[in-house]
This record gives sequence, C-alpha cells and structure tokens, in this order.
Amino acid sequence: MMRHDPASVAAAVARLDAALAAQRRASDRLQIEAAYLRTLLAKDAEPDPLSDTLAQLREACAARGLRVTHDEYLPERDAAELLGRAPGTLRGWRAEGRAPEYRRRLGRVEYALTALAEFTTENSAERC
Repeated sequence: MMRHDPASVAAAVARLDAALAAQRRASDRLQIEAAYLRTLLAKDAEPDPLSDTLAQLREACAARGLRVTHDEYLPERDAAELLGRAPGTLRGWRAEGRAPEYRRRLGRVEYALTALAEFTTENSAERC
C-alpha cells in the first residue's frame, strides 16, 4: 500500500477546492451575462413604449427636481408640470372621469407615475 504525505494531500485538496470555486464563480458570471443578453434580445424583439415612457418620466422628474413618493406617486401640481398641463386641466379630467390613476392622501391628490406613463402612451398613440 502506498503512503501519501498528509500535508501534500491537504495541499492538493485545497487546490482542487479553489479550482472548483473559481469554476462556480465563472459559471455564475456566465449565467448572469446570458440572462442579461436574453433581456436585451427580448427588448430588441418587442419594443415596449410604456417602459420607455416610464423611464423618460422618471428621468424628467429627477431632472426637474419633482417630488416622487417611494411608491412613485406625484403631487397634482408636479404631475401637471410633467404632462405640460395646468393643475386645473387635471381636475377637469378627474371630473369627467378621464384622468390618469390618482389617489387622495392627506387631502391632496397624487398621481401614479405608471398611470401617467400609460396615459401619455395611450394619448400619443391616439394622435398618430
């Protein structure tokens, strides 16, 4: 029976463990990259005007310093500014039942950013 030096066996095991860990990390990176590329392909295959509009509205809010809540609602005045309308126009739309999704919070009207994106997308499609 052949005897092996315990220190050299332990070193060999440590090298194998390190190599396996490196392969796992590389595999994880490749899976993440593949998922990212699939997402890009899906975006290229199916343009999503709503997502694009929502991204543009978020950028506009940040650029203008508009107050967006943690759940992405805007005060009426800021929503009106974002849409290029007067707050009174939004009040009129609410009275007619044509306004984007909104809520009343602490006596104030707030509009959902996603609803503003939907509203903008739908109304720009109707004009085409």
